[in-house]
Amino acid sequence: MLLLIGLVYYRIANHYGIVDEPNQRSSHTKVTVRGGGILFPAAVIFWWVSTDFMNTWMVLGIIWISTISMLDDMFTVSRKLRFGVQFLALSMAFF
Repeated sequence: MLLLIGLVYYRIANHYGIVDEPNQRSSHTKVTVRGGGILFPAAVIFWWVSTDFMNTWMVLGIIWISTISMLDDMFTVSRKLRFGVQFLALSMAFF
């Protein structure tokens, strides 16, 4: 299931231009798709459903971090906003 999600995301990212263009400072030489980390929250949600919805706060925190990271990949997100959301998400995960 995660492989299928990854393949679908790859096509969506290529279609909408969620890619990283290489420059002089890049370690890669070809256009690379960004946001592949979307598979991690998908795996966590599958785990969450299979364990009868255990650790809901932790899962919500992971979703918050995934969302702000994906938005940062797609757009420029201010450091303060990103740090605030990450702090909130970490607090939720530890709760």
